[in-house]
Amino acid sequence: MLELVSAQTLLLLDRGFYHFQFWQKLIEGGVHFITRIKINAAIEYQQVFTDGYALRDRLVRIGSGTKKTPVVILRLIEIRKGKEGAFLLDFCP
Repeated sequence: MLELVSAQTLLLLDRGFYHFQFWQKLIEGGVHFITRIKINAAIEYQQVFTDGYALRDRLVRIGSGTKKTPVVILRLIEIRKGKEGAFLLDFCP
């Protein structure tokens, strides 16, 4: 799949593509992507852009630094409407 995607492309990924090595290859190729975060993901907040109830936008560090889960810096965007919400990971340099 990586051979079919060129730099500056935006991919919308489902949870089936929740692989840190895959994300790292996309980042290295200059490919932008959006995906959902897993509920139990271990994240470290690096920077806060917006921190409201309906919208939170933060730069996060995710991954343990191992070969299987390299450290990746992404934006975590949380959107809430009523009691429900969506958590999205975004890489757009």
